[in-house]
Order: sequence, then structure tokens, then C-alpha cells
Amino acid sequence: MDTFTQVVLIFVQSSSIISLKGCDRMEKRSVPVKVAAKIYGKDCCWVRAGLITGYLPIGIATRHGKLITSLDDMNGKLGRINYYISPKALYEHTGYYWRGEKL
Repeated sequence: MDTFTQVVLIFVQSSSIISLKGCDRMEKRSVPVKVAAKIYGKDCCWVRAGLITGYLPIGIATRHGKLITSLDDMNGKLGRINYYISPKALYEHTGYYWRGEKL
């Protein structure tokens, strides 16, 4: 199992949303940043910054399998950042039930 998968599993296991009714039918994939931005009524950059700094508790940001927690690490020269947004966490935080559609 790669580091990114391990980090995602730790995030999901540590969240309090595992007990939501019907969560076994929720999408297993990451919610696209664009979808989360539309739900919050904000820009994609706002969502990315929120994931990195932790003020948006719906997912994580990683680069090369390592957790990114500082906006200083957003430098594109360091490599691509991957964003994982949990459908369960998004539901708990906003009440929006994502079914895999693209907005």
C-alpha cells in the first residue's frame, strides 16, 4: 500500500463520520476540487488552501505521498499536489451528498 493510500485511510478512520447512515452507498472516490468549490460558493484556490492549512476539514493534500500542511509548499516547482476530499466529510460539513456527478 502506497503512502498516499495510507494517509487517506488514516484520515477516514480518524473522522467521526464513519457512523453516518447510508455511508456504505456513498461514492468511494475523491470529490473534485471544482465540485467542492461550487458547493461552498468559493474559488478552487480557496478549497485547495483550506485543505492544505487544515481550516477546511474535508480532506487532505499530498505531494509524492507526503502530507502538505503549509501554503509555502504550494510551489509548483516542487511537483504536483494531489487533493483528496472525502465525500463523507463533505456531507458532514455541508450536508451535500455527492453522488459522483460533476457540477
